[in-house]
Amino acid sequence: LAALAPQHAKLSDEAATLKAEEERASAKLQQLYKRETTASQFSSKAARDKALQKEAAKERASLEKKEKQAAALEAQLRTDKSEAGKSEEEAQAARARLAEHRKREDAARKRVAAQRAEHSALTDRRKGLWRKEQQLGESTRGSVAQLD
Repeated sequence: LAALAPQHAKLSDEAATLKAEEERASAKLQQLYKRETTASQFSSKAARDKALQKEAAKERASLEKKEKQAAALEAQLRTDKSEAGKSEEEAQAARARLAEHRKREDAARKRVAAQRAEHSALTDRRKGLWRKEQQLGESTRGSVAQLD
């Protein structure tokens, strides 16, 4: 998925560029059609100029609105990039903490294994001493019985 992300981003950018080109061409075509009909639409130059001024005002308002949207989107993009950077830093810190926890876990496992081995050795020694005590007890009882 990470390997496909750059390719996806490239294709998305290319698609956006092509869409923008299509929109510009479509707008240009509409403008040419409009210009063709505009000449026969108005009775005087003053009426035509007034209509064109009105249309220009609409276009300026639309442009201003789109510029505000673009500025808002750029601000959001900067915020998102900043948050992504913070998230990456937090992820790196979490990885470092995880590595430290794993080191402590490994050390604890080694201590437990050593203690188990020591416990096992001590248990074997205790059993050996118990057997020896039993044998000494039996030989002592046998010796006492012989003396009696």
